[in-house]
Amino acid sequence: MENDILSELLEISKDISNKYKKLGNLSIKNMENTSEYRSTVSELDECFLATSSICDELDFDTVDSLLSKLSNKSLNGSEYDIANDLLYTRYKEILYEMRNDDKDIDPTEFIDFIVCNSDFAKKYNIESFLEEMNPDTYEYFDLAITCIYIRAIQRMKHLIYNTPTYNESEKEISRRLIEDFKVAKYDFFTVNHFFEITALKSNFDIDKLEDEDMPKIDFSSIFFNYAIYLLGEIYCLDIASDSSTINDALFLNLCFEEIINYLGKERLIRLQNFMDGFEQSILSSFYISNCYRKIKCRIN
Repeated sequence: MENDILSELLEISKDISNKYKKLGNLSIKNMENTSEYRSTVSELDECFLATSSICDELDFDTVDSLLSKLSNKSLNGSEYDIANDLLYTRYKEILYEMRNDDKDIDPTEFIDFIVCNSDFAKKYNIESFLEEMNPDTYEYFDLAITCIYIRAIQRMKHLIYNTPTYNESEKEISRRLIEDFKVAKYDFFTVNHFFEITALKSNFDIDKLEDEDMPKIDFSSIFFNYAIYLLGEIYCLDIASDSSTINDALFLNLCFEEIINYLGKERLIRLQNFMDGFEQSILSSFYISNCYRKIKCRIN
C-alpha cells in the first residue's frame, strides 16, 4: 500500500519537475505571455491539487514511513526532492494538528529546521549559537519566511534588470545574469512550498506577488537561527564568476538582509560574533563580507 502511494506521488512529482523545466524554457524564449505558458501553469496547479488529494489523506505513521523510505534510498532526480518536500509539508501539518489536541507535543522536536552543511556546522559549532524555538511561533514560520522571500526576489529582479553597465564586459555579465535568472527564479520559488504555491497563484509573475504583511508575532529567535542557516549556505557556495552561482548568492544575500531587519541589537551582535570565527579569507570574500557589513550597519 505504501509503495503504491509513493510510486503515485513520485510519478506526479516527476510531472511537476518536467513542467518546471518547460516553464524555464518558455521563460528563456520570452514566452511568459503566451497561452502555452499559462496552460503549463494551469497543468502544474492540477498536479499540486493531485498531490494534495494524496497527502491530505495520510496519517502521521504513514508519512513518517514514506519519508524514511525516501531517505533510506540512494535516489537521484528532482522528483524525489519534490516528493520529499510535499511529504515533509504534510508531516508538519499533522504535527500541529496533534499539538492542537495535545499541548504536550512539541513539533520542533521532530522538525529539522536548520540543516546546514555538516562540515560547516561542526567547524563553527552552530549548536552553541542557535536559539530554542517556540513551537507556537514556528507554526507560522512558512508564512513569515514567504514574506522574506517575496521581498528578496522582487529586489533581486529589480537589481538584475536595472543595475547600470558601463562597458561591454559588464553588459555581457548583465545579459548572462538576466538569462540565468529567467530559469533560476523557479528554483527560488520552490525553496519553500508555501512560497511555491503563492507564486503559482500569481502565474510566477514576480511583479504580481503581493508583499503580504508579516504576522504580528515575534519571530526573532527563528529568524536569528535562519540567519545562521543562510550564512552557512552562502559560506558553502563555491563562489565563482558563473552567472548561476552569482544569482544563488544574490538571492541568499537579499534574504539575509531582509531577515536581519527583524533582529534587535543583541542578536545582531551575536551574529557578528559568530562570523568573527570565520577565516579571514572567507570573511573578506564578497558575499560574506557584504553580510558582515549589513550587520555592522544595523548595529550602528
